[in-house]
Amino acid sequence: MSGNPQRAPIVEVLDPAPRAFVMAEDAIQRRRLLAALGGLGSSSGAANVAVVSGRDVRDGLTALAGLRDSAQQDLRTVLVVPAASAADVREAFAAGADGLVLESTLEIALAPALAAVLSDQLVFPRTRRTHLAPPALSVREKQVLGLVVLGFSNQEVAAKLHVTEATVKSHLTASFRKLGVRSRAEASARILDPHDGLGLGILSIADPDVALDVFGDS
Repeated sequence: MSGNPQRAPIVEVLDPAPRAFVMAEDAIQRRRLLAALGGLGSSSGAANVAVVSGRDVRDGLTALAGLRDSAQQDLRTVLVVPAASAADVREAFAAGADGLVLESTLEIALAPALAAVLSDQLVFPRTRRTHLAPPALSVREKQVLGLVVLGFSNQEVAAKLHVTEATVKSHLTASFRKLGVRSRAEASARILDPHDGLGLGILSIADPDVALDVFGDS
């Protein structure tokens, strides 16, 4: 994370199986995670699983990426974070997390979440159910994203919509946050991926009175 000192993650291996990697920023949080996992037992088999505690979802995903690179294996993963917005939830699962546990429910939720993940289930807080719904984009955000998906540059989008490039960038920033992505390429993939994409329907403008023919000639 920018502006923060380098931190060596605390890694501990639980024994016996399942082989669980616990990553935290400090020893206190590590002990809390291990205590919450105390009743898991060894009935879940030998599958690998990682529990990553982060200050926020992106911090956790950064640590998770490093762990996957070093382990060179397909780890099942559970993120533990203090809070998670709708975009955070979508980003976590789009990045490959298998479970998300809020820190406030750690003691009662972590062990069951881990067991579920080891049974090939995705896990997230019930209170965040609505966060997995398609993001609500404004009409202008849909227009900008539609043109981006078609391959238009920011300058070309601005010309077609008769707005400034700064306005286009502002709409893209808001859209990226809602989609849980960080770039034009990731946004296009999030919409167009034939298996896991949101589909072009997310760009639909139902009200013809406010729709603009953004795909026609300027």
